Amino acid sequence: MPLCDAARLSLSDGYWMSVSSGVDAAAKATAAAWSERYQPVIAACEPLGLGREHPQLAPVLDELRKRAAANRSAAQQLAHDYNTWTSSVKRLRELAVKARADLREAACGSTDDQLHNRVDNVADAAARELVDQIAAVDGEATRLRGVAAKAPPAIVAGLRSTIAPAIGKGEARGRHNPRLEAVLATIGKQRASSVKGLACAYTDVGLGAADCTAGTCRIACVKVEPHGCSVVEIAADNDFATSDATAASERDLRGLKAWYTRDRAGLFARHPNLRKCETPDAKDFVVAATVVTYPACVKLTPNDLGEPLADAPASIPE
Repeated sequence: MPLCDAARLSLSDGYWMSVSSGVDAAAKATAAAWSERYQPVIAACEPLGLGREHPQLAPVLDELRKRAAANRSAAQQLAHDYNTWTSSVKRLRELAVKARADLREAACGSTDDQLHNRVDNVADAAARELVDQIAAVDGEATRLRGVAAKAPPAIVAGLRSTIAPAIGKGEARGRHNPRLEAVLATIGKQRASSVKGLACAYTDVGLGAADCTAGTCRIACVKVEPHGCSVVEIAADNDFATSDATAASERDLRGLKAWYTRDRAGLFARHPNLRKCETPDAKDFVVAATVVTYPACVKLTPNDLGEPLADAPASIPE
């Protein structure tokens, strides 16, 4: 037998046969041990390889997606509703500002006799509209506060707007608006002070139909002074009232002179101080017509007629 042939080994040869069998048995035993001992671990960990499709994780992720979508939708709806509300607050503020401007226009376009009636009508007309608007704004604000407890700070702050309450205390009360009442009271005091300062000999002098072309006239003030007498009409410091007072003073002057011409004795009997208006020769009755204004309008601003108004809340991106 050649030497190289003798060096060949075979696993089937005696000694190596037993080694081969032993290794094979050990391998099978090891494999069996892994299979039996670690199979539960493999079974338990195998779903982890499914990632998002893990049977326990998939429902959770699906629920989270649904919640996120619902939250996103709710946030968008809240932003939309809030912006709609801020628009209504802005509109409410604009109505109040217009009401104040209308009130000032009424006050500055009236005579003393017209003042209260015109202003009251304008105030009450505005109040009827504002009351409904305030109720809508307040109602929606209450609803939004209930769903916006964890809303962005801009929404929480905006819902604290003081515009509706301020208008509710003022313009929404119509003629009973405290600021309006205070302004009218001040105007009345200014007029009374003006009359007092004139030192009239007679006030509120009535003229009958025989002497007044308007049917009846009332002279606000007759001044009797050494340098001459005058029929004085008192007017608020606005063009309309001043123009009306000028026409009234001239009409009243004609009426007073007509009375003097018609019934001199009767005039002096009723108002004896008017003798001083007659010339020494008793041939003429010297009286002039004039108008005196008092502060009522020039310094009156729309903001004097209502509570301070903050700016309307700003809208937010939707």
